Amino acid sequence: MAGLKNPCYLFPLNSFSGAAAVTRLVLVDHENRVRGDTAAIMADSAEWALLEDDIRSVIASPAELAIRAARLVDRRHGRICRAYGFTAFAANNADGYFVFNCDAHRAPPAIVDDGDDLAATAAVMTACFYLGFVSRRC
Repeated sequence: MAGLKNPCYLFPLNSFSGAAAVTRLVLVDHENRVRGDTAAIMADSAEWALLEDDIRSVIASPAELAIRAARLVDRRHGRICRAYGFTAFAANNADGYFVFNCDAHRAPPAIVDDGDDLAATAAVMTACFYLGFVSRRC
């Protein structure tokens, strides 16, 4: 984590297009509650912070990062799931998280407490880019 000054730093996602994306992901459940914000998780999760090394060695896809974030959020809530998948949209009966990519310029402040703050959820849904849905089987 040396040299990291801002949890919303950029890294290359696609070596062919040169596109860049932000590692700050926010996960929202089916009840419209923010369940995890990687900007807050990074402060006390060595696993998420070590993704910086993975990103340097292997270009991580947004889907891979979303799945890792979902796994970390589940562990923080004491839930162990067998399998995770990433799709563009959620099926009606799918269990999992809607994933939003929040960049540093227009995103709300890091959301530390999970829960029923509807204003935080609304800020994420209106200011951040929807990436997809991480489904899980527990």
